[in-house]
Amino acid sequence: MKIRYFTGLVFTALVLVFTGRVCGGGFFIFIEITSILIAIIFPLVFMLIMYGRKEISASFSVLFNETPDKKVLENAKGFFENYRKTENALAVAAFIINIIVVFATLEYKETLLVNIAVALIVLLYAGIINIAIIIPYNIIIHKKIMEMEK
Repeated sequence: MKIRYFTGLVFTALVLVFTGRVCGGGFFIFIEITSILIAIIFPLVFMLIMYGRKEISASFSVLFNETPDKKVLENAKGFFENYRKTENALAVAAFIINIIVVFATLEYKETLLVNIAVALIVLLYAGIINIAIIIPYNIIIHKKIMEMEK
């Protein structure tokens, strides 16, 4: 399981880098601190407040635990479902706020495309977190639960 997860993570990273390079972008084009805070840090802080450090670490350690009990798996499944919802809700809210800012500043033509890019990059970060962390963990947890029920 661990090898598949890390292989999928590397594959995702390579696809994203390849896509960025083919489209003519450099690495630093995709770095925007406010969007990183909104799409990566804020959902984790929210989940830390809601679940606590102990339950979050137990949820993330499911991948490395060969024989977790069903209760731990169910708790981890609930955590990652709620993490996905939080991640997506914050990203969509930030996107909508950024689009409102774009519409409010239409008279400044020189910053129009930059503001649109900033609005979109929040969704990109949320997608990366979903592809790299949340979806693989959900798949692994689902497989482990199915194996236990056999």
